[in-house]
Amino acid sequence: MIDIAEETGYQYEILISTRTSDEENYYYDEIKVVSRNTRKRSEGLARAVKSATGNYAFIFEPSVRYSLTYADLIYGYINLGTSEVLVSNILGFQTDVIKNVGNWRPLTCGEDIDLMARAFDSYGVISYPMGGLTGLDIDDLIYGKWRNRIEKALAMRDLVIAANLKHNNIAEMAESMGIDLPTYEWLISGRILSYLSGIRPYEKNVNNYIFIMERIIESYISQDYRRIDTVSASPYISLSNRTRKYLSSVSDLWTEQNTDNKYPRESV
Repeated sequence: MIDIAEETGYQYEILISTRTSDEENYYYDEIKVVSRNTRKRSEGLARAVKSATGNYAFIFEPSVRYSLTYADLIYGYINLGTSEVLVSNILGFQTDVIKNVGNWRPLTCGEDIDLMARAFDSYGVISYPMGGLTGLDIDDLIYGKWRNRIEKALAMRDLVIAANLKHNNIAEMAESMGIDLPTYEWLISGRILSYLSGIRPYEKNVNNYIFIMERIIESYISQDYRRIDTVSASPYISLSNRTRKYLSSVSDLWTEQNTDNKYPRESV
């Protein structure tokens, strides 16, 4: 990550939020630990945004290896000076944009969906995907690994809140994705538990997952990524088969037919 930050040529700070309580030392002035023993990813991200001193922020996942191509992507995005949210295998945004829409809310699953629904609605999106969309494949979110039944119940509750899933949305997902009965029941339980949560969904005409994914593919098909002229890599989107089936069943913009060669059939 330091190599990517250095390659951009801009001054930077790396803000770390960790789930451990270890007092690990970092030997770079640019690295700051903003929170330790953080239970929720969303809380760590919210603290990082509050602590950020720069005009732009970019979210990197510790489990993903990033190439130096992302330095070119970040450099080109900053040069645009746009308030639109950058969606790739990283998320990028003007720091004030995230503060203005209320920052990440304390959800355990689907927190990026919840945030982006609010940010896209007010500021728009520029999509330059280079593979998977980290944190946005709903199949991965539904079938995530949870340590126990309580964690899973809370995760499904928060996913329902984040995506604003109604009963009919869950039924559509179950049918198009081939969701097994136990998982369907977990989602329905999450829907019931959502009524007891103090966090209310952000309301759109469609569920928030469809809203953000349609905005992402709209930007992609419109080739907004060409505005970032510092990256030579060709954009493409890779999603799980079940997620693709769900999106193509409810959205005209997402299709499994490769009719215009704008994106490879096997990827979208």
